[in-house]
Amino acid sequence: MPAEELIQSLAGNLQRKGYSQIAGPSPNSFAMFKQATGLGVPKLVAVLANTDGPSVNFPRVESWFKKTMGRSGAGLLLLALSNPPQSYLSEALGQGRGTLGYGQVVCGVFDLSGSTYYLPKGDYDTYHMGWDQELFA
Repeated sequence: MPAEELIQSLAGNLQRKGYSQIAGPSPNSFAMFKQATGLGVPKLVAVLANTDGPSVNFPRVESWFKKTMGRSGAGLLLLALSNPPQSYLSEALGQGRGTLGYGQVVCGVFDLSGSTYYLPKGDYDTYHMGWDQELFA
């Protein structure tokens, strides 16, 4: 799947869930934001499709996430590339920190060659956000 097709699919899914497209953290990115409603938290999703490693990409955009979503939001950086090696996946899923509702930003990967996604699991706050349902359902 080309990155453009992934972005088009995500845009449709997120728009149906109340997200609005905003300017991303770099010229080669895509981002959508959803304001907090009720007891929810503001949510921010950004997609980068490049060959830089997670330890380069994540720090590059982390301050943009914090500035855009504020201290009470939750954010996900989704790195899109073809055939990421296991070391890339492990590195990406280890990026990020924070507590849900207090500026949590995490990192995931979308494998363009297999249309497979990898998102952080196991941490209650991350799992509770339901990023897989938010993005792909």
